[in-house]
Amino acid sequence: KVGGWAMWVKHGDGEVLRNSWAFKDLIDNSSEAELMAIANAVYLVCKHLDVKDKIIVVVTDSQIAIDFLTKDIKWKNKEASDNMRSIAEKIKKMVVDKCIFRVKKVKAHSSNDGRRSYVNDLVDKAARKAMTDKRKELLDASN
Repeated sequence: KVGGWAMWVKHGDGEVLRNSWAFKDLIDNSSEAELMAIANAVYLVCKHLDVKDKIIVVVTDSQIAIDFLTKDIKWKNKEASDNMRSIAEKIKKMVVDKCIFRVKKVKAHSSNDGRRSYVNDLVDKAARKAMTDKRKELLDASN
């Protein structure tokens, strides 16, 4: 499946970085997309910002992504479970010995519940648009 992802990063003196992209590779399911979005955002933050001894807080509405990052869980589908665990391990390796890494849950689709929920809704919309644009691009290229 074609998927999209987006990030909204506040750093330094309140500077905000935000953007959205389509995933380079196809995504098996929405849970994989959520975890890959976190992996991509953490990669970009670690690559382009000075994160040494800083706190990185990932806010997500995906409890499954949080569980794979903070617990040793398994799904009934072994292949999907192994893939999710592999993505989570890559995220952990990116931040180990570099920064303090935390994950927080935000309620999905609830922009009236505060700033984090509002930003989560913005990021969801941007990711959806990136996905839709990529699907259109692929359809146009096949015609």
